[in-house]
Amino acid sequence: MNNPNNNYYVISDALSIIGETPIWKIETNELFWIDIYGKKIIRKNLTDGKTSCSIIAECPGCLFLGGGGELAVAAEKNVYLFSNSDGLMLLYPIVPEGERFNDGKVGPDGKLWVGTISPDSKGVLYRVGSDGKYEILLDSMGNSNGLDWNVYKRKFYLNDTYKHVTYAFDYNEEYNLYNRKILRFWGKENPDGMAIDSDGNLFIALFGSGKVVKVNSFDGEIIRQLDFPVPNVTSVLFAHENYDELIVTTAAYNTDLRKYPLAGAVFGVKTSESGFPLNRIKIMEKNVSK
Repeated sequence: MNNPNNNYYVISDALSIIGETPIWKIETNELFWIDIYGKKIIRKNLTDGKTSCSIIAECPGCLFLGGGGELAVAAEKNVYLFSNSDGLMLLYPIVPEGERFNDGKVGPDGKLWVGTISPDSKGVLYRVGSDGKYEILLDSMGNSNGLDWNVYKRKFYLNDTYKHVTYAFDYNEEYNLYNRKILRFWGKENPDGMAIDSDGNLFIALFGSGKVVKVNSFDGEIIRQLDFPVPNVTSVLFAHENYDELIVTTAAYNTDLRKYPLAGAVFGVKTSESGFPLNRIKIMEKNVSK
């Protein structure tokens, strides 16, 4: 296994209790991420370096973008549209099964795929259309996390952090899932956020291990490892002009900050791989209520 010393740099040293789900808005060159337990949405303009933070009423689970650049968040009780001026505005009234919404992304079908977290494995994976109608794709999930698609091979990948597994699925023309298999069982390691590169390999953050690993999506073998100076690495995103820079969020949760002073920071790594822009959902104004 190739394990070079990656040349990471610090994007933000504003420490998050649990930093998660980075997204990049290309129109404004802004990076957004959340602090789950801090109940924060954090924004950094990568052009002028300015950072701002908004505290919201619920623990956020993930962020996603609308087709017009709108920012939305799946949180404890529902899915909301968010703006600095209006705060949280109800978008999809879906009370999640389990403790709260967790990780999610807009799929290649233009719908929001978002999972929930449940210590007793009663979590689910939802698929939500722009009209707010939703369905449950998977149940009996512990901590639905790190999802992405290989649209060329019609493969869908999903982590269950509590069960220490990465799943692989096939999907049909309607994006319905079938033929689930375990791509990799991680033992005691905790697969968290995930992003797919243009070769179909998976970049997976391992919470508690201080690393991001590049995984072969065919056999689950580790190809490469990126190390960070913190134990809890949470999520990854390909961003910037050619989508060849990896954005990595981390957590200060349960960490000795004297030993790991950058725990909870956001890092960047220039890579030889490249990824894809994030999909966006169409936000229908009739669904939004203050």
